[in-house]
Amino acid sequence: MNSDKYSVAESSAADSCGERSKRENRKALRIFIPVMIAAALVGGLIGGFSSTGTAAGLADSIASYLDRAAYLLSPYLVMASVIVGIVGGCLCYRSARRLFAESEALTDEDAQYEAFGRADDRISQGMVLLGISDVVGLIFFAAMISYLRDYIEILPVLYTVTIVVFIAGSFIRLKQQQLMVDFVKKMNPQKQGSIYDLKFQKKWEESCDEMEKMVIYKASYKAYQTAMKSCATVFLIVMMLSFFFDYGPLPAVATGVIWLVTAISYFREAQKLGREKINNQ
Repeated sequence: MNSDKYSVAESSAADSCGERSKRENRKALRIFIPVMIAAALVGGLIGGFSSTGTAAGLADSIASYLDRAAYLLSPYLVMASVIVGIVGGCLCYRSARRLFAESEALTDEDAQYEAFGRADDRISQGMVLLGISDVVGLIFFAAMISYLRDYIEILPVLYTVTIVVFIAGSFIRLKQQQLMVDFVKKMNPQKQGSIYDLKFQKKWEESCDEMEKMVIYKASYKAYQTAMKSCATVFLIVMMLSFFFDYGPLPAVATGVIWLVTAISYFREAQKLGREKINNQ
């Protein structure tokens, strides 16, 4: 009798779940189908417009302006990104040291905790600034390298200065990162790892407490979601613009490879962790 009751209850739960799934699917399709139709229409219009002489002329003009702007601005943007990163990192580091010194001098526990938290936030802001500076500098440095012959022949002084600033800035930012990591270890003695260690990220994560690890995992998942959406968006934009600018398949393929690697890496790690969870039960 008990087994019959369980069977009836499971069957009822399955039917309820099935009805809920159908309702959710019907609700989602009301938005999904119009979006797909609109996307197809937009794609068709772009493809049709790209075959006209007006589109070709407009694309050539835009490409010419962008090429000229990249040629003129890339060296200055490389140096600006380096300088902004170094100055911003230095200001954040000094502010963090001052706040930490203030927290040690305080006797009120709540005020001390608040000042300590502000010092930690300043260090985080400094690390973010240095990381963004690194990436932005590399992007514009890569753009500058594409005009290497022109810079050497026409603007050798500007090219030399940019290279010196870029290389020196890379070492300075690395030193700043080391100072910030050492300072965090001073505030949190349980932290381990050297910025110069190739396994720094792993050692740093292992020295974090459970709350800090949860923050890392949630932030990583958010970064994964952002990366997937960004890759999809960039892939579609690059694919559509290829109708106008005729730059070949490489940009779309490169974006697609990053998209694929990100997806495979996430799915493999999720499956691995899922198996470990099952085996540990």
